[in-house]
Amino acid sequence: MPINYLSIIFEVLFSFIIGVITGIVFAYLFIQNKRVWLSYATFIGANTGIVFLFRNLFAEFNIAESHLLGLTTLCMFSLCISTLYVISLLVSKIKDESKADALKITFIDMLVGGDKVFDKHFEYRKSEIDRGLNFAELTIKNKDIETKLEILKDKERVNKDQEERIKALLANSNTYLDVPISYKQPLDSHLINCLPEYFKCLSSFVRYTTESTIDFLKRIESLPKEDNPVHLKAYFNWISSNFQTAFFRSDDVRIHFRILDNSNTYVSYTVWGGSKSECNLTPIPVGSGLIYHAAKEKRSLVKSANADLYYVTRNNAKWEDYLTIIFEDKLFFRDDIAVLTMGVSVRHAESYSDLLRFLSFIRIEEVIQHFLLKIDTKLPIIKNLK
Repeated sequence: MPINYLSIIFEVLFSFIIGVITGIVFAYLFIQNKRVWLSYATFIGANTGIVFLFRNLFAEFNIAESHLLGLTTLCMFSLCISTLYVISLLVSKIKDESKADALKITFIDMLVGGDKVFDKHFEYRKSEIDRGLNFAELTIKNKDIETKLEILKDKERVNKDQEERIKALLANSNTYLDVPISYKQPLDSHLINCLPEYFKCLSSFVRYTTESTIDFLKRIESLPKEDNPVHLKAYFNWISSNFQTAFFRSDDVRIHFRILDNSNTYVSYTVWGGSKSECNLTPIPVGSGLIYHAAKEKRSLVKSANADLYYVTRNNAKWEDYLTIIFEDKLFFRDDIAVLTMGVSVRHAESYSDLLRFLSFIRIEEVIQHFLLKIDTKLPIIKNLK
């Protein structure tokens, strides 16, 4: 019987291809399995299946029984070779990625404990990436950011709570400041936003005037007493200058002191700010205007808060609003009539009226009176008002 070479070539190629395909599949399963014994059990099962497959195929296609052993051996050989080749490629790749000198992996390691090799490789790659990214430092920074984020969230919650409380406060129609005599200053968002700056200005004024007063008291002891009226005027100008610097920082203000003369009229004593013509104060008779009502209430009064009480002067149109200050200590009164007053006039009411009403509300007169009483201990004020 002639030999059918074509049939033999087909049988050889078929056996080889089946072995290679099975080897690649087995290598994949071997790599994926975490348990080595399961991988080898898969290998034995695959070989048993191939033997069973070949027997049935040979019987189906009438392949000679004598070829069975050789074809099965070829299939097993190609299976083993392809499996080992794929695994060796994987080992080579791991070595390249791990810089072989830093991570020692052998072919035997892969066959005996593949799962441990992969764990080892994973840990090495993880540590390598951590070093590259400086993971430890990033972790510390991340924790720091998270801490700051929590702090910001807490602040946001506090601010939100404050905002809600302020809104609720503003929604209440009874939320206002009692500005004398009977003016209700709405405690709106604009005024609330200005309050920190107002208190900062107040603090500056107290600091400036404290320094000026200490310096003045040191100097006055060594100066001729006949010059006391001149020195007293200089001190009042110091107070005016400090007031302007602390609260206004502009030329849109005029600060003056008035005294009661022998004709029962309030006349100019000192004037700070304003043009030359604006320094000529209009005489105000006793019993008129805000001076009279301020003395009666023992409180400083604002023109815009008492529009029906002020005395019309010749510069009334230039100075849109003003604060009239009296000092309630008996030193500054004679028969219930104030003998010394202070005035703060501003050009632009829309810019400064809230500030003037704030100063009236906090009793700025008591702050200034505190310094005047200190001066009076060394330089009698009423005696030297000339």
